[in-house]
Amino acid sequence: WDELDQILKNDKDAIRGKIVLYNFPFTGYGNGIGYRSKGAKKAEDNGAVASMIRSVTPFGLNTVHVGAQSTFSNIPSVAITYEDAHLIDRMYKRVKNQLNTEVLSKYEIQLPKVHLDIQLKFDNNTHTSRNIIAEIPGTEYPDEYVIFGGHSDSWDTGVGALDDGAGSFTCYEALRQISKLPLKPKRTIQAVFWTSEENGGFGGVEFAKNRGHLFDKIAFAMESDFNSARPLGIGFTGNGKQEQFLKDTAETYLKPLGFGYTVSKGGGGTDIDPICADGKIPCAEFNSGLPVKNTYYNTTMGTNNEDIPSGYFWYHHTDADRMEAVKPEQLAQCSATMAAYVYAISQNDEALHKMK
Repeated sequence: WDELDQILKNDKDAIRGKIVLYNFPFTGYGNGIGYRSKGAKKAEDNGAVASMIRSVTPFGLNTVHVGAQSTFSNIPSVAITYEDAHLIDRMYKRVKNQLNTEVLSKYEIQLPKVHLDIQLKFDNNTHTSRNIIAEIPGTEYPDEYVIFGGHSDSWDTGVGALDDGAGSFTCYEALRQISKLPLKPKRTIQAVFWTSEENGGFGGVEFAKNRGHLFDKIAFAMESDFNSARPLGIGFTGNGKQEQFLKDTAETYLKPLGFGYTVSKGGGGTDIDPICADGKIPCAEFNSGLPVKNTYYNTTMGTNNEDIPSGYFWYHHTDADRMEAVKPEQLAQCSATMAAYVYAISQNDEALHKMK
């Protein structure tokens, strides 16, 4: 944004009649979606005829990453591959003498020209989708709820194996394993598979609307929508006593297994945020991942020796999000991790949401 603002400050018509490319450095998904959500509108407001963004990923194999745009614009807006964005960037910098070399100085180099051929197909019919809820009724406190889950929809690229098929089905498997235990949970446990997360989070919103009268009965809510690799633990939002209970649970049941025992601060998710917004319900996000090395010089990470925190965004929202992206042994570990937290909360005599 700063670079574009400076360009416009120097010449308010600098991008008028042109195609804008946002080739931003990937320092995390949060910074990238800002360009995807608002970039086209900003470009249009300053006279651009189209907007392109580099796919929101630290790595690509010529795969396009797709996603939602939160602001409406009247100009075409597309995502292009990691590789094509850098190709255009190099061509542009050569003209601007930012990549000047003795060889390049011998040639007259022109600014790159882009032809956009966009073909879209929409189904304008209205369809009904629903949240799916599976539960184990509590034996002693059936009107108190421990909720966890993922979302059942996905982008049309790939099959949604990681986002969020794995997140949803590891929750289902955790519930299934708990149902087989001889000692049934004291509180009702619900595995929820929210609909319409990818295009607005409407499943989570409707879930909250229908549960408004039960907010003071929800002991815990957790979402799994951020990878299903080796479990790291949970990010938690709640008070100190609640956090300590979860840390004690992790230390006792998960640390001996060697995974899933880290309880860090701050957690939520698109689908549970509507019920977590007032801060009264203890909420968490399930965290997993494997550090991966860059396979070639990655200009957005700064160095070819730097670890990328997780390979999740190699697949996320791309054609590569298929079954081959998940590993059965890691899915089993994710289910075991979530089951440990959920079951411990459901069995504790003092409800987590009542701990002060």
